Amino acid sequence: MIQGMTPPVSDKRWRRVATFGLGYFGLGVASAMISNPLRPGLGQASIRVGVLLAAIVLFYVHGRIEIASSPESLRKPVFLSSGAVACGTFLLAVYAVTAAWWETSTVPWTLLSALLIWPVVTGVLALLGGLTVVKLMKMARRGTERT
Repeated sequence: MIQGMTPPVSDKRWRRVATFGLGYFGLGVASAMISNPLRPGLGQASIRVGVLLAAIVLFYVHGRIEIASSPESLRKPVFLSSGAVACGTFLLAVYAVTAAWWETSTVPWTLLSALLIWPVVTGVLALLGGLTVVKLMKMARRGTERT
C-alpha cells in the first residue's frame, strides 16, 4: 500500500463480513437439514419462514454494527451487509455443488451456475432492501426534524 493512503474498508470490517457470511451459510445448511423434502408442507414452510426471519435479524444486527462503526455514512454499512449475504450464499452454493458431486460423482451444469447466480441475486436483493431501508430512515429523520 502507498504510504499515507488508508483502505476504504478496514480489516476488522472484512472479518465481520466473513463472520456474518458464515452465519448466513449456517442458516442455509440448517434450513436444508431440518426441513427435508419428506416433511409435510406446512412444517417445511414454517421452518423456512423461521430461517428467513433469522436471516433478516442477522442482516439487521450486522447493519447496526456497521452503522455504529461509521455513523457518518449509511451506504457503506448496507454494502458490507449485502456483501455478507452474498458471501454466505456463495458458500451455500459451494456446499450444494460439493454435496451433489459427493452423492452422484457428477454435477449438473445448472447447479454449477448457482455458484454465480445465487450470490448475485441474493446480494443484489439484500442491497436493494438495505438501500430502501436507508432511504426510509433518511425520510423519517427529515420528517421529525421539520416538526
